[in-house]
Amino acid sequence: MSKYWENYWNSINGGNKQKSVGRTKFGNPVNQNDFQRELVYIDENLKLNGNDVLIDLCAGNGLITKEFFDKVEKVYAIDFSLPLLKDFEVDSPKVEVICQDINQFDFSQINFNKLIWYFSIQHFNYSEVLIILKKILDNIQDGGVVYIGDVPDINKKWEFYSKKEYKSFYFNKLLNNEDHIGTWFQREFFQSSLSFLGYSGKFKILDKPKEHFNSSYRFDIVINT
Repeated sequence: MSKYWENYWNSINGGNKQKSVGRTKFGNPVNQNDFQRELVYIDENLKLNGNDVLIDLCAGNGLITKEFFDKVEKVYAIDFSLPLLKDFEVDSPKVEVICQDINQFDFSQINFNKLIWYFSIQHFNYSEVLIILKKILDNIQDGGVVYIGDVPDINKKWEFYSKKEYKSFYFNKLLNNEDHIGTWFQREFFQSSLSFLGYSGKFKILDKPKEHFNSSYRFDIVINT
């Protein structure tokens, strides 16, 4: 994770819960109906049940943990941003909140079978993503599921910044030495890296349903272990 994003997430203010975790489009937060649609889709792919131990990676203020903790045995919510964790949505013995950079997190300390990494992979570079993925897959139980959601698709980047004002927004960010979204990924990176890690034939790269908030420029990945 770059210094820019480290500083950004450690200086975030409260207020609108979606805006606090950056779930916006050009500053406009996702509405609750759109977010609920995403949560239903996540649940369909993770197939959560009462015996599951779920890791919510880059959990932020707990909006996803809040939706799922009652459906599983235990949730470990991991994030390094104290401002977000102080505003965490859930207070339950079924939820353990861990403040740590996931680059340094030891996944072997948790016996888990489900993991969600949602709307945050863009804050890491290619090397970090590969290292984190390897640690996850080396430690998750057999028969588990990893769901990586809302991955920015580099082949759709300039469709996303299609309007003149969007391009101005993007380039003004760069001129100020700021980032907007973070790392954009090729689907082929995940196809090749997951095959390299021994998961050929065990993953699916999903087009997001067209009615979803970020469907025009993001994709999802489901890995079965």
